[in-house]
Amino acid sequence: MVLNLREPRKRGEDITILPISQPVQQNKSVIASATKPVEAKPSTPTYPRETAQPNRVTHTVAQGETLFAISRKYGVTVENLKSWNSIGSQNIISIGQKLVIFKP
Repeated sequence: MVLNLREPRKRGEDITILPISQPVQQNKSVIASATKPVEAKPSTPTYPRETAQPNRVTHTVAQGETLFAISRKYGVTVENLKSWNSIGSQNIISIGQKLVIFKP
């Protein structure tokens, strides 16, 4: 696995998601009998669409909002919000932060 690091992103800058190149599984019997090289086609990753998950919404944090208020708005628990969005024990959220919420 290769991890490429770059400069830290600026506050509010979008996060770029790059496709993950997956290792090609090789069958030894196929390799031994192959007479010409076969090109492996890169697979295009598929990401779930918003329409494919009608109970998944994205909430943008506004000034003055708390995890508790957001949890009540969507009928979920604060612990759910924290686990879905990798929020630590300090309960820190920022204005403009996008939170993933799975509505019950």
